[in-house]
Amino acid sequence: MKKRSIKVAKSLINFLMVLILLLGLATLGVTIYNSINFSVEAAKYIYALIGVFLMPFEYLMYGTIGKFQNQESNLVSLIISLVLVVLTITVLVNSSKMFNGKYSTTKRTIAGTIANFLIFAFFAFFAFGAVMFFVNYNQISNILNDIGPELVKTIMVNLGFNFIVLKEIIISVIGSLITIFALVLFLIGMSHKSTKVKIISSIYFYSSEYEEQQTETSASKLEQQEEEQVVNEMKEVDPEAKNLVNKIRQLDELRKAGKISNTDYTRLRQKAIRRYKN
Repeated sequence: MKKRSIKVAKSLINFLMVLILLLGLATLGVTIYNSINFSVEAAKYIYALIGVFLMPFEYLMYGTIGKFQNQESNLVSLIISLVLVVLTITVLVNSSKMFNGKYSTTKRTIAGTIANFLIFAFFAFFAFGAVMFFVNYNQISNILNDIGPELVKTIMVNLGFNFIVLKEIIISVIGSLITIFALVLFLIGMSHKSTKVKIISSIYFYSSEYEEQQTETSASKLEQQEEEQVVNEMKEVDPEAKNLVNKIRQLDELRKAGKISNTDYTRLRQKAIRRYKN
């Protein structure tokens, strides 16, 4: 159930980040165009694309909105859109690593920390935006009526309501719910993974190496047969092999208890035997 919840959270956060990424790239294209050949009408589309991020930022700076439709503010709009693109890509990359067994525990922890920090930042921004849009609905609606693109104004007249403000409110609320849902489940999932590693690392003969380098490479059948032969030979000729056999038995008990996977069992068993032989 927990794994399924984390998969759902990852799917939702990935969908949200991809959506923001597309909006950020579109805005980046508009701002680059305006840097070369400024167009007032093109600048107005910046609010339609990333208003949910632009307006709260603008409100914090100036106490009002509508200042990012002129040529002087185009550079700031370009920077904001570029930052959105970078942050969303960072979240996508790190969220894909945080529960991926191909990476070491250290790398997964770092990736999870970065992803969760950025997800919390997005949550804070969405939550602030939702409150701001609700409290200042009439003021923002009136300003957007004046600075909105002509196409948007035409659609608003035909629909009979200011769907732009409603769009920002809906995105802010949904964004807040998705980010806080993902953040809670990701933190729970990371805590669960950390506990499992601590249990496994209590077996002293591989703990430090396991925490430094945990990979998901599977051993071939030939290697497994060779290992079994080595263990059987050691039982007969080397009294110290009993200690190794006991350690391997511990691994087997952990595997049967579900505390480590079959892949981890095979890999750690190989390491134990190689250490003994060396």
